[in-house]
Amino acid sequence: MHSEIGRTSKNILLEKLTNLQRVTRGVQASALMSPEGLPIVSKFEQRYLRKSDGLMAGLNSSLLNIGERTVNELKRGSFEYVILAGKDGYFILTNINEKLIFVVLTSRKANLGFVILSMKKLGEEILEHI
Repeated sequence: MHSEIGRTSKNILLEKLTNLQRVTRGVQASALMSPEGLPIVSKFEQRYLRKSDGLMAGLNSSLLNIGERTVNELKRGSFEYVILAGKDGYFILTNINEKLIFVVLTSRKANLGFVILSMKKLGEEILEHI
């Protein structure tokens, strides 16, 4: 999947992630990755090291699989999001389609409802560009 996304498309996707962080209060980092955990494009604030790409990539596939299986086994409908809460913020993971995972890190003060709505809207926009 990521090899199918050209340089121009990656620049457009990076611009969309940058805009998400600019207009959605509390969003500190965002990334698009393959289900195998390969980073496609990511946007981090300066204080996050690039090694965060690798950490999130390694966890995404496992978290997505656990989330989908849990929702299915407990008959909660179709999978939508995995949300992990820490003392200092949230990690939100969703799949845009079967080949693209969307990850967002937020501060603790972020409005989760608004962040999720923004992610959903951006996910729809991303589908138009790939």
